[in-house]
Parts: sequence; structure tokens; C-alpha cells
Amino acid sequence: MAEFEIPEHPEYNRSIRKFETTDPAHADLFNAVVQTLINNDEFFKRVVEKQKEDALDKTGDAKDTTVTFDSEDEEHPSGWTDIAPVTGGEKQSSLWQKVSLFTKNVRYLWKLCGTNDISGLADGTLTGAVSKLNTDLQNVSGLKFIDFGRYDYNTITVDDCIKDILRRTPVNDQYTYFGRFVRGQEFKVIVQSYPTGDYNSLILFGYASELTYYTKSPGGIAKHEIKCTSMFI
Repeated sequence: MAEFEIPEHPEYNRSIRKFETTDPAHADLFNAVVQTLINNDEFFKRVVEKQKEDALDKTGDAKDTTVTFDSEDEEHPSGWTDIAPVTGGEKQSSLWQKVSLFTKNVRYLWKLCGTNDISGLADGTLTGAVSKLNTDLQNVSGLKFIDFGRYDYNTITVDDCIKDILRRTPVNDQYTYFGRFVRGQEFKVIVQSYPTGDYNSLILFGYASELTYYTKSPGGIAKHEIKCTSMFI
């Protein structure tokens, strides 16, 4: 039994014989029409295979490819925008939209950095400049900064936080300490150590409407509140 020929170089044929009611029912007539359909089918099959091959070709030149996406980049951004992680299987439009957000954030970061020359600070890097400024601040004569950390809001009172801070603050070094601690909210304190004896005093900000300060002596820690009856500007 003979089979239809699969052409090596098929060509597409738009003209296909239409059967008429007067046509003889002969194999040659049917075979010719079927062969044309087979040729067209083989032609389209190879076109599809070539498209798949081109789509997986990683060495292709895509420099003139146009990608349509919603850009969020701005020439003068006013804030930072969070970017979702880049994941496998994303569309080109999704990836380039994230690139536009990344570019916008870089512009905003550059804006925050300003234009001042920091090459003369430390090693000239941003990290080095910040480190030097922080070190210089802590080494100002007679002044130091201490971060006293966090306290559990449910298990310790503000007064107990202050007592703990006064116990931990060095004495007899003649330094004034600017500090902070967090107990639900952030509090700022100033601690003054005295050159002789086990004496400290502490001023607390953000705790009450009155001026609140504490004193530490060998006899213990005392709390003092002064009500302000007037304000001077």
C-alpha cells in the first residue's frame, strides 16, 4: 500500500481544488487534494518548530526588541518604594517594571546623599564618613552617647528602667551621657556622673508633663518631679 509523500521542502499552496458534484469519484482526484493539504500541514509544522527554536536561542540579538510595561521611574522622586522580589518565570513586562522602581529608588537615594564632597572624611566612603562622624560625636570632650536598649512593656515600669540605667551607668569618669531606651515608646535621658563617690543624676524626657529627674546616692535612688507653672521663650 502506497503512502503520501512528505516533501523535503514543502511550500504553502493557497489554491486547493474544490470538489464538484459532477466530478468522477477517482483516487487520482482525491489524492491530489489530500497531497496539497499534507504539504500545507508540513509547511506550517516546520514554521512552528522554527519559531520555538528561535524563542529558545539565548544568543539571539534582541537589541531592537520593544517591551511594553508600566514604568514607575521618576526624574525627581519624593520617596522610597518597596519592590517585590524578582522570581523565576516572570514576564518581561514584570521584570522591567521592577527595574523602573529600582531606578527610581536609586535616584531618591542619590538625592538623599546630596552633593557635598566626603572624600576628605575617613576613607572617602559613605560608611567611613558616617563611622568617623559617629566616633567624633562620642569622643567629644566630656560627652558620650549610650543606647540602653529595650525593656519589656508588660514586665517593667519606667521607674524600674531608670533604676536599671543608673546602676549600669559608669561613675567617677566625669562624663555626661546622652542616652535612649525603648519601653513601648522611645525615651531620651541625660545622665550626669560625679567625679567622687557613687553619685549620679538623670533627667528623663517624654515621661510626664512635669520635669522628672532622678538622683542616685549610696542611700538609693530617688525620684523628683517639678511642676512648671510658666513657660519662657
